[in-house]
Amino acid sequence: MKRNIPFIEQHQKTECGLCCVAMVSSFYNHEISVKDLRNLKET
Repeated sequence: MKRNIPFIEQHQKTECGLCCVAMVSSFYNHEISVKDLRNLKET
């Protein structure tokens, strides 16, 4: 069974984990941007 996980491209070398979290959360209908995840990481 093929799953359609959306692709979110990373723009910096340090964004791979953030992009993975954003793609998986989008698959489960919880949209969160890489920018928002980055802000959460810093707090």
